[in-house]
Amino acid sequence: MNIHLQNLLSIYTYKSERKSWSSKTPRSVSVVSYQVDGHYNHTFPFGVLEVKKDCIFTINPKDPYVVERVTDGYSICFTFNSDTPIPTELIDCSADPRFLILFRKLLKYKNLSDESTYYMAQSVAYEILALIAEKKKCRLLSGLEK
Repeated sequence: MNIHLQNLLSIYTYKSERKSWSSKTPRSVSVVSYQVDGHYNHTFPFGVLEVKKDCIFTINPKDPYVVERVTDGYSICFTFNSDTPIPTELIDCSADPRFLILFRKLLKYKNLSDESTYYMAQSVAYEILALIAEKKKCRLLSGLEK
């Protein structure tokens, strides 16, 4: 996964009062989100991702989905444009506190209109993407060793 952030668009916390909602395609942005609390089921054409506390989920702009809230919670998210599509997937980060630390750090730079803040936010977003790539590589290697 070699993602090039063409444009970091937004950084925000997300909490919905709705029991369910859907997202149509195509969307213009990729999403990376850390579930701080709660449980939400995201149903895609390929299956269901159970998004729970301490999980990261990435959403490809071409993937439609429907969300069902199981328990209330919120997530920290960032959106971006990329020339490389990010895959839609779920990653358990419960054993690695670096993810939550980085997402909280990212919130400090959510004012993307300031040039220096934008570059700091982009740097943290790349750190998050690097950790995701590291986690995927470890998962792949452990799967090959079994």
